[in-house]
Amino acid sequence: MGRSTKRPDELVAKKLFLVTGGSGFLGRRICALLLDQGYSVRSLARNYHKDMDAIGVEQCIGSITELSALKKAAKDCQAIIHTAALAGIWGQPSVYEEINVKGTENVVKACKEEGVKYLIYTSSPSVVFAGEDQIDIDESTDYPENYLCDYSRTKALAENLVLKSNSDQLKTISLRPHLIWGVGDNHLVPRLLESSEKGKLKIIGLGNNKVDMVHVDNAAWAHIDAYNALIKGVGEGTSYFITNDEPVEMWAWLNDLLSLLNKKNITKKVPVSFAYKLSQVFELFYKCLAIKKDPPLTRFVVRQLSTHHTYDISKAKSDLNYKIRTSMAEGLEKLVAHLKEKKDCKGL
Repeated sequence: MGRSTKRPDELVAKKLFLVTGGSGFLGRRICALLLDQGYSVRSLARNYHKDMDAIGVEQCIGSITELSALKKAAKDCQAIIHTAALAGIWGQPSVYEEINVKGTENVVKACKEEGVKYLIYTSSPSVVFAGEDQIDIDESTDYPENYLCDYSRTKALAENLVLKSNSDQLKTISLRPHLIWGVGDNHLVPRLLESSEKGKLKIIGLGNNKVDMVHVDNAAWAHIDAYNALIKGVGEGTSYFITNDEPVEMWAWLNDLLSLLNKKNITKKVPVSFAYKLSQVFELFYKCLAIKKDPPLTRFVVRQLSTHHTYDISKAKSDLNYKIRTSMAEGLEKLVAHLKEKKDCKGL
């Protein structure tokens, strides 16, 4: 994204944003987009990043678990975009609660104590996932009684906190982007490619399950769209699904990516029932032995990889004026070109 062409006197009137987790995959894209729009941007992250300085982001070093660090970072900000979170499929429940729930409590406190007017929270569709197919569901879907992993559970608690904190003084909104991907991703696609290369990835079930994904450009824009809606009094205390609005067959899409990278397709299949029982054994074994690293398979992963996940985003389109800026095809072309240039397809 290019830098803004607005005159300096026009930029003075623009407001200051704080992006928690600003050095992350999504956070970086949001920071760059905000700068491109002419806003001043501050990032709160645990480490200093030279390239963030280079594009004009003011960096605050700290954690969302530290209220003092958050208050310092939030000073003079009009809005906070809260992307920082502990993601993952395994780990101590208390750690997820400390970062995702208590960290979000701190963000809300910092907003109130420093007079921040708008809070945009990055949530996840997994907050309403209980392990079954979800086809074209909308935001009326309730939180489930039980969760398959602590990430989803704590993200739901945090989202609920943010939405209930909406008031005349602090306008809040929650976005639920699904499977964010694109150039710069260091989690989703790289892990899938690595697992495939090692022969560890197998199709669970029939392999025809459809999923909605969202390109990182669209996910970043959704946060700007949400801010623009909030300042107009739209979307307060509300959650929104965010996708590319182009459902794909997950395994076919992944095999298309592998083919474009001249890699072997994933063809081996395992029954869902067998994979689920195996994941239960792994979870019990890892829990009993207090093993910190991720099990080879968990119940959450089995259900995520074998069920349909598609979402109705008509509310985001109507309320937030959310649009698709980068299509699935365009995003895939850019990603493949990047991966080929970066590694020449060796070791992917």
